[in-house]
Amino acid sequence: MLRLEAERGALDPDAVRAVLAAAGGLSERIRREWPAGLTEREVEVLRLITYGLTTRQVARRLAISPRTADHHVEHIYTKLGVHTRAQAVASAFRLALVDQR
Repeated sequence: MLRLEAERGALDPDAVRAVLAAAGGLSERIRREWPAGLTEREVEVLRLITYGLTTRQVARRLAISPRTADHHVEHIYTKLGVHTRAQAVASAFRLALVDQR
C-alpha cells in the first residue's frame, strides 16, 4: 500500500523505501509517474537546472557526461513544450517539481 501511494505521488518514494527497508520489506525502486511524461532522471536534471546549475555542473553532480546531460535537457524542453531554461524553470515550479522554499 505504501508503494502504491508513493507511485501516485502521495508519499515520498525515498521515505517509503527507507521505511520498507527498516521494516525488513523489499526496498525495490518505486516508479513514480511524473508530469509531461518526464522520467525520474529528467526530473533530477530539471531540479538541478532550476537551482541554477549549468549543464556541465549537472553532469558532474549526476556522474554523467555533459553530452548526456544536454540530451536530458533537450528532452525536458520537448516534453514541457518550452524553448528556454527560464520557461523550463517556470514549468518546474508550476508542476510542483521543486521545493518552493
